[in-house]
Amino acid sequence: MEFYEMLIMLRKKNGISQEEFGQTIGVSRQAVSKWESGESMPDIEKLKRISNYYGLTIDDLLNGKVDGKTNGLNARLIISSGLNISSLIIASFWYSYSMDQWSVLCGVMILTISMMLYGLTINAYGKNHRSICFYWMINTWLISFLPMALFFNFLTVRLAAPYPLLFANSWIAYGLFWIVYILLNGAIMVKMVKTISRTKK
Repeated sequence: MEFYEMLIMLRKKNGISQEEFGQTIGVSRQAVSKWESGESMPDIEKLKRISNYYGLTIDDLLNGKVDGKTNGLNARLIISSGLNISSLIIASFWYSYSMDQWSVLCGVMILTISMMLYGLTINAYGKNHRSICFYWMINTWLISFLPMALFFNFLTVRLAAPYPLLFANSWIAYGLFWIVYILLNGAIMVKMVKTISRTKK
């Protein structure tokens, strides 16, 4: 794959326009258009910015090697997603079985490890917008649930639990939790879907 073809493929894969890409790199849309048509090449400083943006080395970028890096990024994001699910399942089952508030701490610790892995992944691989959007489409529901439930339970009944407690709350308060949870995460998910599905030239 030629360099200009690589640029087009990566930009479209990430769902961004030439103008958006140019703003991120610090060049005009016309410069990006020339790169993608093969009329010109970015200088070494711009190559560094492009490689950092896509989480690739300059060598991989120039030689058309993208799959290994993308697969590594996606694998880490999948592991992070698995940890997010595990934090909810472990904390919820443990709390339901024993009403032990250590279950909440366990869930928070797993969630924290997941977020640390996510941060290290982004730091190591750079920003791959499409993969990140898919990640947040799913994980916004998982990551926000435990903190929101903790806040809700502490606010209403002064108990730490990994899910909203119905037995200690009114139906109105319980329903309000779910309305806020669904609206907040639904808005984030819609934004991610639009980012992925919008067509860019």
